[in-house]
Amino acid sequence: MSNDGSASATPSPTPTATPDAWAALFRPLQFRTVEQSEECPATASSATLDNIGPVLGDGPIYPAFLGPDGVFSLGLDVSGNEPVRIDGRDWWGKKTLWLSVDGYDGIALVRGGRIDRDGEMLFYPGSGPEYVSALRLTVEGWVHGGSPSGWREWNSGTFVAEPGCYAFQVDGEDFTDIIVVQATD
Repeated sequence: MSNDGSASATPSPTPTATPDAWAALFRPLQFRTVEQSEECPATASSATLDNIGPVLGDGPIYPAFLGPDGVFSLGLDVSGNEPVRIDGRDWWGKKTLWLSVDGYDGIALVRGGRIDRDGEMLFYPGSGPEYVSALRLTVEGWVHGGSPSGWREWNSGTFVAEPGCYAFQVDGEDFTDIIVVQATD
């Protein structure tokens, strides 16, 4: 059975996400530093998916809901968008949908940080009370929403403390992708 309750012709593979498999994905971060006087080199959309919209990066795993040009608003002045208190600090979040092409059946690790000065990025993995610094994507953890047939998706949230230039590093079993985004107020 697939996640939407229909029978699937071939079962989805379920890789074993062993501690060693995860450890192999904790590669050094490859973020380049952006000077504060420099414009944030946000990653432009690489594709637009039906029912989803623009996705960023080279894949095979892509973030969505972060704007076609990698620029998104934190909505700091929007009523009803109060910050989330994490460890006694105010953080603003943005729903982030992670999508995987049909052909990638491995695990992936997503980490991030600010690249125009010091600053963290946290993730809400979609369930539970915890905010994490590394988002772990597994085949068995995907959900089916509005993504095109054959694609997998994971719901999450990306949280930052203030506007700025940030980068995601997505490490998979056979790839690393760096995606730069600009969070505005």
